[in-house]
Amino acid sequence: MTLPSGTATLSFWYSPHCPDTLNSDQIQMQIRKTSGQRMATVLNVCSNTGVWTQQTYSIPRKVAGRTVVLWFNVHDDGNASNPTYALFDDVAVN
Repeated sequence: MTLPSGTATLSFWYSPHCPDTLNSDQIQMQIRKTSGQRMATVLNVCSNTGVWTQQTYSIPRKVAGRTVVLWFNVHDDGNASNPTYALFDDVAVN
């Protein structure tokens, strides 16, 4: 997607399910270049609340106006006894 120039805000809702620790499992959201390089980390958590939570992020001027990838990721260490996952919804850039 191409981000708007000037001041912009990214927002989304997520429901975290991470019964492990941040050292082992992560729920992440990053803004990346189309080549894959990370430009900004918006979210990096391990929470097991399951509660829908709104995340907002003021997009830095150095990123504004560029074509980027909005990268949502869940990293799980593979331990079947404590699976990590997340739900994401209502992603918007204003």
